[in-house]
Amino acid sequence: NKTGIGQWGNLLGDDFLRIHRSYLVNTSLATLSSQESVSVGPARVQLPISRKYKEYVKNALSATEGM
Repeated sequence: NKTGIGQWGNLLGDDFLRIHRSYLVNTSLATLSSQESVSVGPARVQLPISRKYKEYVKNALSATEGM
């Protein structure tokens, strides 16, 4: 697949959030675990948040958890 992760983010829309150069997560399945990681799915898989996306992820997931 030659589609870059940035293009996937655009195709998938606002329901998906980039947390790292290697990870997009579905915001309805993701919760902020700590300042450095996100839990995803029923198995609560831990994925790292890169420094570049930390503030953005924190704001985005805090907004969805408040709903």
